[in-house]
Amino acid sequence: MDVGESATVSVLAPTLKTSDIIVTAGDDGTICFAATDVSVGDVIVDDGSKVSFPNSSKRFGTTGKFPCDDQKVPARKASSVTESEKPASSQKAAKGAAKDEAVFDGGDGDSDDSTW
Repeated sequence: MDVGESATVSVLAPTLKTSDIIVTAGDDGTICFAATDVSVGDVIVDDGSKVSFPNSSKRFGTTGKFPCDDQKVPARKASSVTESEKPASSQKAAKGAAKDEAVFDGGDGDSDDSTW
């Protein structure tokens, strides 16, 4: 996740699970993860003071202690990506995945990367 200039991103999901995450907040940007249930493998943070995990028991090398901003736009309804809407490369990676499950490649290129 990369936030440039003075942008602020708040990830308001209650759960964050991934094998690896790279977090970069440039200039005056900030990134906040509101999750209480956090399971992350490798965490690479460019500037820990610009990244906050205020509700997690672990800080993952970050030093930001600011709260996540609540949404200022109406909530969107949950949606899913069906098999026919996925790019061909994702369809191959999704063998065995549920029909309405979105598949993403994640990681930093090392051996513990995953498709989720």
